[in-house]
Amino acid sequence: MSCCYLGIDLGTTNVKVCLINEQKEIIRQLERASNSNIINPQQPKWHEQDVKKVLNIAIELLNEFVDLFDIHKLECIGVSGQMHGVVLWQKSSLSNSVENMVCSNLITWMDQRCDSKFLEGLPKWLDLSGQQTLGSLASGYGCATLGWLVSHNALDERWDCSGTIMDLFVAYLTNSPQVVMSTQLACSWGYCSGDKWVVKENNGRIPVHLLPTIVDPGYVVGLTSSKHAKMPENVKVLVAMGDSQASLLPVLKQGEAVIHIGTSSQILFSHEDSIDIANYPALMQWPFFFGEKLIAAASLNGGNAFEIFAEQVASWSKTLFANIPADLMLEQGFLDRTLSKPRAQSGTLTLKPMFLGERHQPEEGASIVGWKANTTADQFLVAVAEGIVSNLAEMMPEVFFDKYNICTLRLINKATQHVFVEAVKISYPNRKVLTDENCSLSAAYGAAMFCVLNQNV
Repeated sequence: MSCCYLGIDLGTTNVKVCLINEQKEIIRQLERASNSNIINPQQPKWHEQDVKKVLNIAIELLNEFVDLFDIHKLECIGVSGQMHGVVLWQKSSLSNSVENMVCSNLITWMDQRCDSKFLEGLPKWLDLSGQQTLGSLASGYGCATLGWLVSHNALDERWDCSGTIMDLFVAYLTNSPQVVMSTQLACSWGYCSGDKWVVKENNGRIPVHLLPTIVDPGYVVGLTSSKHAKMPENVKVLVAMGDSQASLLPVLKQGEAVIHIGTSSQILFSHEDSIDIANYPALMQWPFFFGEKLIAAASLNGGNAFEIFAEQVASWSKTLFANIPADLMLEQGFLDRTLSKPRAQSGTLTLKPMFLGERHQPEEGASIVGWKANTTADQFLVAVAEGIVSNLAEMMPEVFFDKYNICTLRLINKATQHVFVEAVKISYPNRKVLTDENCSLSAAYGAAMFCVLNQNV
């Protein structure tokens, strides 16, 4: 085998590993559900995952690759994954097995423990001069979560490092004493400007001493050690990158925006410079690759809205009716068939599925108009889908595209289902809409692809 490159994605629901060659052709992909969510009935707003489960799945997949392929010519490893979330750990424990690692749970981007009152009490996110506001924190952002842990005396004194779960995994693979974080992930935590943290030490809320060092994407953190997996030794491992950036690297084209619907939902496009989004509070601006910026309307509500709706119906059913099975679940096949029907309609129903609120409107909830006695389950599901798209269109309206010459919308993954396509055409009537059914966003592939591109920079 010629030189090859490996991408690893630690996603919200799945772990994926992708091996490619120098021509950026996929040799093999493996994927496995992590099943790592930690359910705490006493804390319904918390969203945590078992870090050790996720890391063990990743190591299992890596070991399977080694068993399947001769990868002694592996040149580089790129790791991507879910942004915003935070893990804390003890640096010295990384030399142990995963089971003996001293670490917290992963508090994810979906976590809602930081309410508006708490967020208002945090320091402002200002530039280094203290004059210009750079952004605002939301529940689920790493720095907000760290502030909450401090305020509730929930920091274990053994923890001396923090980062995303990807930063932890990179440190584990390389046995690196230094914890580093890319500008992409630092921006998703808040309180950063370029490669610097801008929150002051001794601020009383944010534990600055636990924050990692910020570096640019492409930075080589270290070389693999054979202690933790069957991987070849001395393979370069890059600083972790965001899953949104890695997913979009292979597909974003000039003059296009991508609409992606997975667990959450996003509209994103790249721009060579920073742009003014002051009048659009729902929009975010993230570092992309090679100096570009990624402009995003990133909704907390996407495919998860169907699950939340179904769980509510199941809960009501168990309360209202006798002899209802305790393990009611959304039938995925029925959902997919409904959303793919050519003439699926919501009837008189209009639904705004903001079950989780939004980062700029954390207290907002879902709303329903036009629910009649004969409204069907199909119509409810179609209305949820239409509401996901209309919510995105409120966050990034069509007039915004005119400023930056975005003429085409490319729909990816679940967004290619018929109901979503029709809803996009209604919300963005003056854009060309392309459905790329053969293109599935893969952050693992994008991470591997960046390894190839980065060596030529």
